[in-house]
Amino acid sequence: MRDPLLAEKKKKNLLVSIWEGVFAAITTGCGETYMPPFAIALGAGNLQVGLLTSLPILISSLVQLKTPDVAHALGSRRKFINTFISFQILIWIPLLCIPFFFMPEHRVPLLIAFYTVYITFGAFAMPAWGSLMSDSVAEEARGKYFGKRGMIVGAVTVFSSFFAGFILNWFSARVFTGFAVIFLTAAAARVVSNYFMGRLYDPESVASREHCFSFWDFLRRLPASNFAKYAFYTALFNFSAYMAGPYFAVLMLRNFGFSYLTYSILITAASVASLLGLTYWGRHADEFGNARLFKISSILITLLPLLWIISHKVWYLFVVQLIAGYLWGGFNLCTANFIYDVAIPQKRVYCISYFNVMNGTGIFLGTVLGGYLSLCMPPLLGYKIFPLLVISAGCRMLVALFLLPRVKEVRAVKAITKRDLLLKMTGFHFLTDITGSR
Repeated sequence: MRDPLLAEKKKKNLLVSIWEGVFAAITTGCGETYMPPFAIALGAGNLQVGLLTSLPILISSLVQLKTPDVAHALGSRRKFINTFISFQILIWIPLLCIPFFFMPEHRVPLLIAFYTVYITFGAFAMPAWGSLMSDSVAEEARGKYFGKRGMIVGAVTVFSSFFAGFILNWFSARVFTGFAVIFLTAAAARVVSNYFMGRLYDPESVASREHCFSFWDFLRRLPASNFAKYAFYTALFNFSAYMAGPYFAVLMLRNFGFSYLTYSILITAASVASLLGLTYWGRHADEFGNARLFKISSILITLLPLLWIISHKVWYLFVVQLIAGYLWGGFNLCTANFIYDVAIPQKRVYCISYFNVMNGTGIFLGTVLGGYLSLCMPPLLGYKIFPLLVISAGCRMLVALFLLPRVKEVRAVKAITKRDLLLKMTGFHFLTDITGSR
């Protein structure tokens, strides 16, 4: 009787997690997506916008070194998650107060400080959530399930982001009132999300002393460990990407002069493309392997920054955002699921934590370097951010060419040539079918 009962509880987790994700997506769409525009409205400069994006990721990544110890001390991953998401919800109170109760010169530093604490509380719980959910989903169905969940969550994020953009446009004369409305919505949604977190069944996961390893053990195994090589590659790739990534909001709102509504349309375009492609990426990841697919998406992503230099017409950037959303959606899904492939259940909290430390450090360093370069580099075609786009694209390409071959697939997957898989994931495989039939 225990096995069928356990299977039923795990099956229920899959549904509960989707509902949790729906309300977490509202928080993302109405809250986190609009933190850079909020900072710009408060008068933040380029480097401050970069710090707002990257410092929370760095700090939250470093504190995750203690996630395994704290999670084991509490004895329940679900209790651990609920506790820190509750702390996160409370931070919305000071965030809401910034434009109304603090002097202008203090607003941006306080925003960076409070938002760093907010992200840190949320990120501290994520390794435990990833470990819990990976124990609930069968190995052969992870791509399909997380692709489906990602599509639903992405759809709600898109709707929420567009709603938030509409609200800000409506309150354009009283923009901070508009931000208060969307941030209150984000906070309320996170409360509901945390309620569903509390309804998750926590499958027993016992990690013996032999499964425990320190961050330094992880670094020492870099030359031999496939997981360590993968984490190092992802960190360097995101370092290269975030040299430019956080400054697209500055480019759109300050340099190109787009409205909040136009900004939200371009942001949601990427989200729509990402969510529409997730089930496709997930299905093929189950069939051909996560490593193969994130290698393909990595190569194509290297070209994306250069497309922004060609034109800043809204219709053109809309198409660029569709392409970017599709590729980044596949990259993020497959890199996340690869952790579940390469790490045994007893080590997953450690592996996810250490992966996030590497990734967060790379993102922070890339963002700070990008912010510095945006101030001292000569403009290209009239824009100081354009040189960042060229440098970011070049660094992405170098990292992909030199480090991708070192990461190996760990599951037994269906054989396919690199060319055929590239054509299949870019939608051009039908051309080979036509020519082949002739």
